[in-house]
Amino acid sequence: MFNSLLIKKYLGQNYNYEKFNCYTFVICWYKDLGYELPNYFLDDPKWYNHNKNYFIEEYHKLWEKVDKPETNDIILMKIMSPVPNHIGIHIGERRFIHCPEKIGVVVSDMKRYERTIYGYYHLKEIKCQ
Repeated sequence: MFNSLLIKKYLGQNYNYEKFNCYTFVICWYKDLGYELPNYFLDDPKWYNHNKNYFIEEYHKLWEKVDKPETNDIILMKIMSPVPNHIGIHIGERRFIHCPEKIGVVVSDMKRYERTIYGYYHLKEIKCQ
């Protein structure tokens, strides 16, 4: 599916920690691209306050760090947190789509989030069965 169709599909979708948060948004986006990602639901919506780095501990097996993001690579961020606690999807032209708490799915300029970016990651080749 072409990115502009995916952007239109998700833009404005409401945030809900238990049903549609920043990571479940990534899961849905990649499913539309033909990939199946695991969902690691965390009961505590403020899990990052416990200094547990779930991305490094759980998700790193699926992702490889890259220096420059390409379309559909993820952007991992530390937003008022000691560990990465937010994720978005690079859509080109220094923009990304993400699902922030209280806002829902929006497209943002990476420049605005520059200081929070922890790294860029590319999905290793894991296709749906």
